[in-house]
Amino acid sequence: MVEICQVSEENLKLLLDEFQQSTRASKQNCQSVAERIKQEVERICIESKRIQASGEISKWAKNLAQHRLRQCLHYYKLGSREGRIHLHSSLSAIVYRYITPPQIQ
Repeated sequence: MVEICQVSEENLKLLLDEFQQSTRASKQNCQSVAERIKQEVERICIESKRIQASGEISKWAKNLAQHRLRQCLHYYKLGSREGRIHLHSSLSAIVYRYITPPQIQ
């Protein structure tokens, strides 16, 4: 049975507050990003068998949300050019390491 995962309103507020304090983005944009992180975390928690089996779904949700927040703020602080370079590099490594068939690597 899949347990429903929900990022609490308290955790959503913490995400929103951190975005507002750490960026120059408008409240509406911060709210939008925090909401997208919330939805992504809920999706991961619902789909992950390991998280479901752990029985600590709310703990996982909080940790995942905080991790996503740190990632977003890291790229924000790098700036648009450096952030894109770093993100592209990370995504390339994922594609080549995990998606490319072994005989091509």
